[in-house]
Amino acid sequence: MAKISLLRIFKHFRKKAILCAFLKKTHNKNAKNIKMIDKVKLRGNPKIVLGNNVKFYSNILIWGDGELIIGNNVEIGDNTIIYVSKEAGISIGDNTLIAANCYFIDMNHSTKTGMTVKSQPNTYGKIKIGNNVWIGEDVTILKNVEIGQNAVIGAKSLCNKNIKPNSIYAGVPARFIKDK
Repeated sequence: MAKISLLRIFKHFRKKAILCAFLKKTHNKNAKNIKMIDKVKLRGNPKIVLGNNVKFYSNILIWGDGELIIGNNVEIGDNTIIYVSKEAGISIGDNTLIAANCYFIDMNHSTKTGMTVKSQPNTYGKIKIGNNVWIGEDVTILKNVEIGQNAVIGAKSLCNKNIKPNSIYAGVPARFIKDK
């Protein structure tokens, strides 16, 4: 009979407790096969709707007070930050892979002259990521961006405009490279 250490048992139940606490804060209590490598930090009161078979890697931050919809079979990489405002929202399609260190934000500060930076009003816009999208490491996706189905975004890219389906984009800002 194999020895099971108390530490291993503790880690197993701690991970289960963290997952249960996270799922209680989502709006889809019936999501199946949700995996967390480490704790997902929630800041504010985001409304999260989860599909099945979603995998969160370590040190992920989801913050804001808007709606985040995550489809089925989605993986979100280490150190990813998702800011979702109640004025806009973010949706991530099925079978999408998001690499480490990505940043999604559906709002921005205005840049009007004659006003201090802190007094500028915010501007908002939805982010929609289609099905079967691969987002490379360290990609930033800004407000008012739609990424079409089957698209690939190269590492370290900045998406500030729509990405057409079945294509590869890369760069700062992201530019069309070729059709898939």
